Amino acid sequence: MNDPGSYGGPTVLPVIGGCRVGKKTLISHVCKNDRDNIWRMENVKFGNERILTVVEFLVDVDDYDWAKFYTTVTCMTAEGSKVIVISRIPNFARFGTVKAVCLNSLSHEQYTYLFKRLAFGSADENQHPYLASIANEVAVVLGGSLITANVIADLLRRKLDIQFWLRILHRFKGMVDNNLSKYGEHPKDILENERPIDISAFYSSGSATRRQMPPRVEGDDDSPNRKLAHIAFGDLVEGFISVPSNEFVLVAWESRIAPYTRYVSDVCCAEDKLGSTNSARKRRSL
Repeated sequence: MNDPGSYGGPTVLPVIGGCRVGKKTLISHVCKNDRDNIWRMENVKFGNERILTVVEFLVDVDDYDWAKFYTTVTCMTAEGSKVIVISRIPNFARFGTVKAVCLNSLSHEQYTYLFKRLAFGSADENQHPYLASIANEVAVVLGGSLITANVIADLLRRKLDIQFWLRILHRFKGMVDNNLSKYGEHPKDILENERPIDISAFYSSGSATRRQMPPRVEGDDDSPNRKLAHIAFGDLVEGFISVPSNEFVLVAWESRIAPYTRYVSDVCCAEDKLGSTNSARKRRSL
């Protein structure tokens, strides 16, 4: 494909990768200093502005449909604008005017290194050898999830204390072991296959089994469950807050840049599993 950017059209960068490998996280970090220029397509207005357009494609499109889309973006934006295309579909790389960024799951060594850097922040892990050993164990337990790595690392970074880190490790490991025992799979893999996991291990009391549904995207203007309590995943893992006894929404991650998207999961009791699963599927944002 010729580079439309050289003729005044926006530069197109495809970011290609599998389920939850960090495509949107990467874009969020890249663009965090340019938050005022990040728009979804439905918010782009005609005008002489340089705009960064971020759009996700869930299904492939043919060349004709892409040409219409690209022409629309070109007409709506000024010269020098850019388009970032996010997709799981490798074929979208053909529309790039620059080389596509392809994200794959990190190796265990890469994942552990990333997690420890996030967990220690500006602190020197060499000054905390026992904490570093605990961080290695936590990285194994997390199973390669980038979102979970960010959440747990943020939690640990707040308090460089051995007993606190061990508490988080044991609580999360208990949840993982419970799912491995019941379903024979790691919770990360269960969720990626669009099935609920058991998070009862995070509760200190109560006989009801708690099910966390697969994640969905929730924005400020499209939340179907605004009346339900929203609990941060890190707070649930930490275990020092009061958790609702009925259904609630678990907030796994929230973007700090426009459009302030949240990754959330519905949580319900086991007796509500069927109904809640069906309703969650109906509500799931694409």
